[in-house]
Amino acid sequence: MVYFWNGKVLIPLERNQAVEHKKGSTQYFEMPAPQSPVRLSESSRLVFILRLPPGVDPASYTLFQLVTLGGSRRTRSQPGRRGGLLTWAVDIEKNDESSLITYSLAVRDLPTGEWSFSPSSSNDGYCFGVDPSAPGQ
Repeated sequence: MVYFWNGKVLIPLERNQAVEHKKGSTQYFEMPAPQSPVRLSESSRLVFILRLPPGVDPASYTLFQLVTLGGSRRTRSQPGRRGGLLTWAVDIEKNDESSLITYSLAVRDLPTGEWSFSPSSSNDGYCFGVDPSAPGQ
């Protein structure tokens, strides 16, 4: 499970099952609804917490930028890269040792829009949206 850490409490991200689509050489993953009910304010640094059992690599989780089309959200293709999906860099730090190991996933300068963390081993999507911050923040 992936959570947003606001400095005080953990907020669970929306969990979805992405559906894979292929059109010729184009591949994308789609999730229902035009936006996530989990809304975050734009910030220079957002921190997420990932809880995993021992032996699972946190680097297997990728952050995908989504685009809203026709009432649903889908992954975006990387410009100029055939078959590649647009992703965002994530800094991973291990937090502690326990039966479930937690990792903090820090993301810098994430633009407004829809986003999803997804493990390479499944079509699970942990979704959230980033809204513009209020003026003066």
